Amino acid sequence: MLPSNNGNSYIGQIVNVSPNTEYTLKTYIKTNAADAKVNLCIRGGTESQMQANAGDVLFDEKYGGADWTPVEVTFNSGSHSFVLVSLVKWEENTASSVYRNPAYIDNVSLKLANPELMVNGDFENGNNSWRKIGTAAISNNMWEGEYIAYEGQYYGMLPSQTNNAALYQTLELKANTTYNVKAKVAVQTGGEVIFAVKTPDLSGHYPGGTIETKIEGTGLSWVDFEYEFTTKTQTSVAVAFIKWSDTTSGGVYNGQVYIDNVSLKEVSKEVEELLRRMKSEREEKQINDFGWVWYTPYITEEECINNGTLNDWCKKAGEMIGIPTLHNHDLRHSGSNILKELGMDIQDIAELLHHESTETTIKHYLTVNKKKVKDNKDKFVF
Repeated sequence: MLPSNNGNSYIGQIVNVSPNTEYTLKTYIKTNAADAKVNLCIRGGTESQMQANAGDVLFDEKYGGADWTPVEVTFNSGSHSFVLVSLVKWEENTASSVYRNPAYIDNVSLKLANPELMVNGDFENGNNSWRKIGTAAISNNMWEGEYIAYEGQYYGMLPSQTNNAALYQTLELKANTTYNVKAKVAVQTGGEVIFAVKTPDLSGHYPGGTIETKIEGTGLSWVDFEYEFTTKTQTSVAVAFIKWSDTTSGGVYNGQVYIDNVSLKEVSKEVEELLRRMKSEREEKQINDFGWVWYTPYITEEECINNGTLNDWCKKAGEMIGIPTLHNHDLRHSGSNILKELGMDIQDIAELLHHESTETTIKHYLTVNKKKVKDNKDKFVF
């Protein structure tokens, strides 16, 4: 509580956080009067700066009212390892409602905004959390004096000379929710590994529809694996990397598989929701953005935002989300791949990017979706 008849007080707590990480703060604030607003402030810095109520301001907004007001704030910790979360009352006018009324804060919680769901995804804590079938192993083998692991010392392995091996974790997910899994995978040429979401004991496919994809061998060099899936009503699952063959010969049986840096996170719908809100707000205010996301009063149907202005905005946005190197050119790369996945002709993408030929677009901007290529190939019978 910040007492009444007082204009200079605060209550807060210093919290140890991970740098460049998004957190969600939830709390309730009340001031007994609609016109009495106090500041909810989040600062980042060193521990000594936090003790002095100093450091960088990460969030600062006014709240209050006669009834308890629910507050939910998402912020990025930036480069800081400590944050100070505080309710601040600062008012020099002794006749004001802020000065005369008390302020209350209750039920404060601070959690990761999008927490990592896989435990020990880098395998550095040995067998902890990972379950194994067959000859699957967690190893710290070396090759020519260097650890085989993508990072650190340990990695998951589905060895050669086996047709039934798996590494998996049992998790509780949310129903009807989209998740994104990422990993570093190395598969011997001719081999393959299956990523699958199955029943907790790994005995059956996911109820309501099979969730799995194959990663084919490209040689024992680390490659990026990424896959999205959406749950149905079943929430208890096994998330697994599986090596399976019904024979004791061939590429799958003989191929070795390495796995490292496994990450599973819920896909945020925040950006989609923000774009919908932006579109709705512009329609209500009769703002003609000519179909451009980035809007200034100077854009036209043919002329988009000035490159220098957009770069300044990207730099500021990057600092807010913990990517200080974000550049407007990064949006060209990600945007062109999204358009390709949605079915836009490559020649049209090249035209949008003002490339003289599609060769530049294909060579430097577009990436190959290997899963989509394989799925399309499987549609044809030879």
